[in-house]
Amino acid sequence: MKSATVPAELRYLGAAMAFAACGALSAALFLRFPDWPEHQGPVGGLVFPLPFALLCTLSFMRARRALLIVPAMVLAWLAANAVAAQIYGSYGVTRPYLVACMGGVVGGFIVTLSASIGRLRLLWPQYPIAGCAIGGLSAVPIAFYLQSFPPHPLHLYLALASWQAAMGTYLYAIWINEAR
Repeated sequence: MKSATVPAELRYLGAAMAFAACGALSAALFLRFPDWPEHQGPVGGLVFPLPFALLCTLSFMRARRALLIVPAMVLAWLAANAVAAQIYGSYGVTRPYLVACMGGVVGGFIVTLSASIGRLRLLWPQYPIAGCAIGGLSAVPIAFYLQSFPPHPLHLYLALASWQAAMGTYLYAIWINEAR
């Protein structure tokens, strides 16, 4: 079935569900619980963002240069995680919303810039700014995980699923709309 015959709302819902599943499964498979975000080893840190980046690249970007987006998105995760871990190290659980939202803002900004490798128009200021806003707001559930006692892995999986669903759907929407 051609995508033009499927209503946009259903396509966006499908994208959100695919990215949410990707985030939850990636977190469950590759992040060490309960050590995240303080002491994440290099394997989980490098492998966790790969499914998200590959899902973006294979599902809607589909250009050769889009393969460069994969390592850029891995760097986005490493940068966002480093920012969150640094703030967490400074403030601990006393400022979980600051930790989560700043990591989300950095991740949203760099992921949007990474997607611009395939579409240079995404460098226009409104796209990275919206990526920051969506990334920061969708990271709020991560703060709930940081505050929970005792921490439960399901909270982490759902929190990261919500961030990936929001950012993946955002990238999907602007990528598809820019293609028209």
